[in-house]
Amino acid sequence: MKNTIHLDIIHPDKPRVEHFLNNVDKDLEQIPFDEQELSGVDDIIAGFKFNAKDRAALVIVIFAESYSHAINIEAANLATRPGIKWTINGAILFGVESGDERVTKEMLSFFAGRE
Repeated sequence: MKNTIHLDIIHPDKPRVEHFLNNVDKDLEQIPFDEQELSGVDDIIAGFKFNAKDRAALVIVIFAESYSHAINIEAANLATRPGIKWTINGAILFGVESGDERVTKEMLSFFAGRE
């Protein structure tokens, strides 16, 4: 396990999301999640934000109400935050922002379903 992240949330998907975050191939540090940075997130269950300690990536995790809710949040942010690339895993939306396209693709494919 690369990280030891514990999310402050009671949710059935919490263990699965923690597993992803703790096993991603980057050292992650949790930083404050600001709902004002994104569109359509005022009615989410919870949001978390992480910075890779090597500054190679920023990771956003959003617990949405449903898969369709996650799709709506992604759509609302495609134009306003084009630097963030998204993947949806159930009702969980993972966003990765990085200047290195390889890092972005690797992290998104990991979050998309490998457990």
